[in-house]
Amino acid sequence: RMLLQKKFQKAVTILGRMSPNEVLQLKKICRGIQASEERLLAASTELIQGCTQSCGGLCCRNLKSGQIIDLYDFVFILTAAPAMKPRIRKRVGHQPLDFTADCVFLENGVGPCIFPFNTRPEVCITSFCGREEQIGAEIRQVTRRFAALRRFVLFQKPRRLQRRLQRLIPGRRPPGG
Repeated sequence: RMLLQKKFQKAVTILGRMSPNEVLQLKKICRGIQASEERLLAASTELIQGCTQSCGGLCCRNLKSGQIIDLYDFVFILTAAPAMKPRIRKRVGHQPLDFTADCVFLENGVGPCIFPFNTRPEVCITSFCGREEQIGAEIRQVTRRFAALRRFVLFQKPRRLQRRLQRLIPGRRPPGG
């Protein structure tokens, strides 16, 4: 199990190792996630109101943030909203170790979420207290876009290795930077 702080730092490292071309590709993937999140949020306005009125945002309380927010959420957020980096770094340093608590990304510990409206972690934006039938297509679209992000990041190491190997062959330019 990776603590939030380690996930965050690994995301920073992953982003720092990307070629300029990979960064452009990643930004395009993240813009797609943001557009899908916007569509989901527009379609789920009534559900969100119902969730917050009936339970007061219980999904953001009494949880283990490390089980909700993963490495790829940090890659997404740091790419789509790089100005969030100092705020995230400060908050992941205060994460409770092994017990449930309110999400560390709630403003002043109670909310709202510190992340921009269209730049939320996948689980946070696709969870609706089990009443998501009417917005299933929008949720699936967000999930598919995050899956594309995961694949892109997972294949980063093989792409780096390919570039290194191609540099060893005289007269060949490595693809992607």
